[in-house]
This record gives sequence, C-alpha cells and structure tokens, in this order.
Amino acid sequence: MKKRKCVLAAFLCVILALVPLALAGCGADAAKDYYTVKYVLNYDGGGERVVSLPSGAHAVSWRATRDDYDLGGWFTDPECTKKYDFSERVNSDRTLYAAWSVKPGMATVTFDFRVAGKANKTLVARKESKIGTKYVPDYKPFGMTLTGWYKDKDRTDEWNFDTDTVSGDITLYAGYDYTSAVERNPDGSVKYDN
Repeated sequence: MKKRKCVLAAFLCVILALVPLALAGCGADAAKDYYTVKYVLNYDGGGERVVSLPSGAHAVSWRATRDDYDLGGWFTDPECTKKYDFSERVNSDRTLYAAWSVKPGMATVTFDFRVAGKANKTLVARKESKIGTKYVPDYKPFGMTLTGWYKDKDRTDEWNFDTDTVSGDITLYAGYDYTSAVERNPDGSVKYDN
C-alpha cells in the first residue's frame, strides 16, 4: 500500500509540474509562426498594404510610389520620427508609415479653409505653373459663400487662377461672405431659434 501511495504521489507531482508548461503555450505571449507587417502610405486616401511573414524573417522596404512625391523611407510612427531598421527580424506584428517629400521642381499648395474642424486640403503643383481650377476645393460652410482664395491671412491679395503661377510652397486662405438666408447675431455668428 505504501508503494502505491509513493507511485501515485510521484505521478501527481509530474502532472502538476507539466500543467504550467502546457498553460504557458496557450498564453497571449506565445510565439507565432507568422506575423503581419502593415505598410501605411500615410496620406489622405493612400491606403495600406498588409504582408504576412514567417517569424524571424526580414521585412522588405516596399518601394511604394505616389505622384509628384519621393518616398523618404519607412517609420514606426505616423509622424515619421523613428526610422524602421529593416535588418531587424520580424518577431511581432508591426505597422510601418511612409514618409514623403515633394519631388524637385514641384511645390505644395495648401488650401486653408479657416473653419474650425475642417482640415486643410493640400496638392502638389509644378513650379511656374498655374493651379487648375478643377483642383480648387469649393467648400460651403453653413450660412456662408466662398468668395475666393487669398495669398494672405487678412485676405487682401486674391489669388488669380487665370494668371498667378506657383513659385514655391504656398498657403491660400479662403474668403467667405455671409448669406442673407441665415439670420445672424450682431457679432456675425449664426442665430439659432433655440
């Protein structure tokens, strides 16, 4: 009887020793056979590409393209401050962000809507060329009409799309008139019934 108790006790000890090892393999930190690398093009409407790689493989520096821009590398943050080292082996899922720079001979044109919550629109134009009217945004905030785009924040120097040419990076500022269809307070803000 004593012999059976010793064998049973030894058997239970072995089982109890193996249970933590078996449970460790089921944890969230368990190594995977494959990981995903997500390449985010990092501009409005740019999209992304997802690649599955075996554990320990090297990610490839995807040669993504964008009209009028040069790819400046892949980074681990959307602000492109931490460059990704492609000599590292992939041992976890990762997201990479593209950095872009305007090609030589091109300039960035920023349309500043001057409306809270409305993001600026940017485009790239060839230097010494005009901005095509089909690329000019036409935004209509509630109770206002867009009157034109200006070279200065005070809206004293209007951009002429027929004659003005882009000489370098520039910001154009929206000018608006209030519509008479909307009742206003003395300070110009929209008057609401409630």
